Amino acid sequence: MTVELTPITLNSINKEEYSIFFHYICESLKQIHEAQPELHYHGGLDHSLLVHEQALLLSDMEGLLENQRNLAGILAIGHDLGFFQQYLDNEPFGVDAMVFGMRNFGSLQKFIGDVEEPILSTNLNYTPKTLIAKILRDADLSAIGRKDFPLWAARLRKEWLDHPEVPNELNAIANNDHEFYQLEHDFINHHQWQTRSAERLYG
Repeated sequence: MTVELTPITLNSINKEEYSIFFHYICESLKQIHEAQPELHYHGGLDHSLLVHEQALLLSDMEGLLENQRNLAGILAIGHDLGFFQQYLDNEPFGVDAMVFGMRNFGSLQKFIGDVEEPILSTNLNYTPKTLIAKILRDADLSAIGRKDFPLWAARLRKEWLDHPEVPNELNAIANNDHEFYQLEHDFINHHQWQTRSAERLYG
């Protein structure tokens, strides 16, 4: 799979460092997929690249300044790194992985303190507080507002069936057509987007 950077404008985040870090994250995601091929939804690059694309789009629509927009892009591409450690509640491990990587890049180090809240916010039990966190949550779930959502839902269902760390109750739901589609229906109908831009795009 060829990885291309979404065009971005960079100010105090060094463009070369952004590119190197982006590809560092992509290689890490490839390793996760190789180690856990059962991650049909969260593994590999396509989900993370979609989230990256949508995070930058939402950042533009919400009027984020350059550095905040670029930070949203960095967090979006790396938000699922915690799956390297465990399936459920992996977000704190994702924070650690991002911080570990950013320490090696001078222009990214100043943003280390801004990593935790947005990545933790990709857990549905966590309430996003900052605008970047809200953007990342919306970007992470943008598939439910897309025409190709049935394809993503099918991948998530297969992941719940195949991954050994998926809880028994989710595995049981995935094994039952009615229960899975009912869960899907209820989730979409009760979902609330965090930003007005996401509501306009996906709502």
